[in-house]
Amino acid sequence: MRRTLIPVFISALSVCFALIAPMSIKAQSPQNTSEEEDSRIKEILRTKGLKEAVKVKGQYTSVELVHYYLVYDLESLTQDSSAIVIGVPTSNECQLTSSRDSITTVYKVSVKEAIKGAFLPDSTITVGLPGGRVNFDDGTFAEIRTPGFEKMVNGKEYVLFLTKGPNESQIYNLTGGSQGLFSIREDGQKIISHAPPNFTLSKYNNESRAWFSSQVRALAQKWPD
Repeated sequence: MRRTLIPVFISALSVCFALIAPMSIKAQSPQNTSEEEDSRIKEILRTKGLKEAVKVKGQYTSVELVHYYLVYDLESLTQDSSAIVIGVPTSNECQLTSSRDSITTVYKVSVKEAIKGAFLPDSTITVGLPGGRVNFDDGTFAEIRTPGFEKMVNGKEYVLFLTKGPNESQIYNLTGGSQGLFSIREDGQKIISHAPPNFTLSKYNNESRAWFSSQVRALAQKWPD
């Protein structure tokens, strides 16, 4: 098992804060935002959340680079996951996080098989991925982009390694960020890892689905809790 501690990504919110003018006006770059205005928006974001911060310019776009502190192999990923399912997203909705200063894309996932965890076939679970866009009633919007963290596609089949969200939330998160997501090719025979290219789990790209599933099932029996 390997869980190597490495701070690979730094949140771009601390270094990239892009605000775009209303749609009728030419988009403004971060360089065109005054320091005073930038500080004001950051304070509103911190104290009142995205919905209030976006009113300053009408539209808000920012980039969040996902933190990866642990590099997993397949065994440690299985061990640290409270649930592992093969499932298909059926719908998704972007929501403000509980802190109201960021956005999560929340998916309804139909479970086809539970490799780990007490889920029945055809039951539905909720899975949150970082980023997305929220449109507000007053015509403004906020968007958080997460480059390198590919979103799921409704109707496509995936293997998901999951951990329960904080504060008794019913939303599951991917274990290890994108390391916990594997898509199944349309032919149903091969899998693709969504882990960053230089990470351990990326070696499973184009691996046999049957072989991969058998390995995960064996590891789930070894680490059932």
